Amino acid sequence: MIVTFCIVLLVIGMLWVAIYQEWEPAERDRAVVRLASALAGQGEDRLNEYLDDVAGAREVSSAFARRQIRGYYRSAVRARLRNGTRSLWRPVDWVLVSSSRTQTIIAAAVGAQAVYIDVEHGLDALMTVGFACCGSCAAILVAAAAGLRRVRSLELAERQGHTRDT
Repeated sequence: MIVTFCIVLLVIGMLWVAIYQEWEPAERDRAVVRLASALAGQGEDRLNEYLDDVAGAREVSSAFARRQIRGYYRSAVRARLRNGTRSLWRPVDWVLVSSSRTQTIIAAAVGAQAVYIDVEHGLDALMTVGFACCGSCAAILVAAAAGLRRVRSLELAERQGHTRDT
């Protein structure tokens, strides 16, 4: 992740240099599109396709060509960041596909909050105010887990050896 971030910063710096040097617009466009293609990790065939698109866009207007180049660059950065953060989602996905693992994480978080309230403010605060705090925390975590399951397109895994009919 840190390596990806450093690469992105390096590419942004190179892009800044490429844009603000005294180049002809066509040369600058070519350099920026090459940079976006290299960042995305695509081959020469896609690069030539992008260059042809930018040449056609420059015939329409230079502002349109600049918007198109920015779009290529943004999509390249998004693709690189998505590939870099994909491995960070694996443990989260592992927890979310199992109902018991998700409930264990939620119970541990709510239990830690209850212990903290008890230690810092005493049992009376836990009994009066703490239950509302812990309950709302649990509800928020359950909703967040359901939302992440929906966004990440995950389904709960069925337990082996059991069917839903029994």
